Amino acid sequence: MKFFLRILALLAVLVGLQACGKSQSVGLSESLPLAPGADCVFGGEQVVSGNDANNNSQLEPAEIASSEFECFATLSAFTGIVYREVVDNDSASFWWSSLDGQAKRQLPIPTSHQVIGISLSPDKSHLAIKFRETDEYPWQLMVVPLLNLGAAVTVSGTVVEDGNVSGFAWSPQSDYVAFTGDLDIDGKVELFVSDLSGNRQQIHGEFASDRDVSSFAWSPTANRLAYLLDDQVNNQYRLHTVTAVGSNHQIVTEEVVEDGDVSTHYAWSPDGTYLAFIGDMEIDGVDQLYSAYFDGSGLQTVSDNLFAFEGVTEFYWAPDSSRLVYLESDTNSGITSAHTVLPNGDEATLVSGFMSFDRKVSSIKWSPSGNELAFIADKDELEEQQLYRVAANSDAPVLTSPAMAEGGDILDFFWHPNSEDILVYGDITVDEQVELFVTNLGFWQSTEFMGLPFTSVSETQWSGEGVGAFTADAEINEVPYLYLLNLNDSIAIDNITVPIHATAITWGHSWQPQGNLLAFLVDDSAPGLTDLWIYDSITDESFNLSQAATKGASVDYYIW
Repeated sequence: MKFFLRILALLAVLVGLQACGKSQSVGLSESLPLAPGADCVFGGEQVVSGNDANNNSQLEPAEIASSEFECFATLSAFTGIVYREVVDNDSASFWWSSLDGQAKRQLPIPTSHQVIGISLSPDKSHLAIKFRETDEYPWQLMVVPLLNLGAAVTVSGTVVEDGNVSGFAWSPQSDYVAFTGDLDIDGKVELFVSDLSGNRQQIHGEFASDRDVSSFAWSPTANRLAYLLDDQVNNQYRLHTVTAVGSNHQIVTEEVVEDGDVSTHYAWSPDGTYLAFIGDMEIDGVDQLYSAYFDGSGLQTVSDNLFAFEGVTEFYWAPDSSRLVYLESDTNSGITSAHTVLPNGDEATLVSGFMSFDRKVSSIKWSPSGNELAFIADKDELEEQQLYRVAANSDAPVLTSPAMAEGGDILDFFWHPNSEDILVYGDITVDEQVELFVTNLGFWQSTEFMGLPFTSVSETQWSGEGVGAFTADAEINEVPYLYLLNLNDSIAIDNITVPIHATAITWGHSWQPQGNLLAFLVDDSAPGLTDLWIYDSITDESFNLSQAATKGASVDYYIW
């Protein structure tokens, strides 16, 4: 019996202890994810503490007694947009903003600096800015970090009196920035490369003080540059290649005829394998098209054998680097024809087909796939500029224009990303009345907007999902508005929206790379003040991201 009573007493003690535990609250701390915003510009964690009064092992809002922010010092990737606010001609500030506009930080660039060049690195980690402090100071180059709160670095280094930075560009891997300028000797333009810490290096050999590097271009796939330099004869330029650290220097155009030259029109193939350029290297005054390998070797002529009255005027690489297309002008006949050729000079094809006397190809563009070309030309007996399309290796172009009004012309065209549809504008059915059409292999459909013809149309930019954005002036008011064009299949038009802002001028639009957001500038907040707006093509909503006009400022530039 005593044993049984002891057991009951022990159970009573345990029950009492449990009851006491239920009535006592427990102190808790929790870490909550914090999106970028006013408290933490790069986001972070919010650490909250308090007593768990209801013992549910989590803190309710009423139970939080204290809160602290632990902010991230860096971003793992660039996910925002950079823009410039101008208060007056003497004050401009640069801002990074999250894409929802909730988090903003002013970049460490003095507001008094004059800025005339801005470039975002390919990996979007840094911003390069060409600036000068005042009119009396030289133009210099600084690099500003975007993924942390680090200081800006002036990578151009010391500049001689009256010297200036001229052009600049990022390397494809974003670890270097190259720039030209007369930094060491006034009037002698040289080529320099700097890393992100400001370690500047001149990457070519010595040349006379009256010679210049006129231009340069990075390979799209490697830390290698091509540049033009008149190193032998003043104003007679030769093409060179060199690595970013100044090694493996190669003179591509070693032999040039007297008074011959390489033109400023040269370009790397998109895959970085070849360089192509125009020059009169063999016959003075006869510009031909040449190609060489990425290291400067294997130089060869890829255009047809041309005579004194002929010459190549322009060329373009196919997006897949498989071919070149170039325009050839014949001053005797007045003909401008279009040709394609492999980078090694094989399979030359007259893609414009036979051209009558005094007929010209005026504009030619590759399809995004690189399998086709479209061009505007006055090939027929009539003088109207019409649209043709042709396979990259065919000499039989197909006329895709509809019946043209007398005096009507195709003014411009833009390939859709699907490489099938082409957006065309021109005074096609009524002379001097601009209309929009979409064509697919000869099928034309008008994109009438409220029955109003346009007086002008800007270049169409396509989103990753194939939604086109363009500005256009309607004849009724001649004010540029922003329109969207959505194709629901290969040949039919879904709709053109009414202007995103029907009462304000819009301009400077661009899609977020591989995204569904469209940025554009609008002056609808206050007279003469411009804001940066973002439109979401998925939600069909737009909002004022910058809110600059509320501060008496205007946004005049952005980049993402």
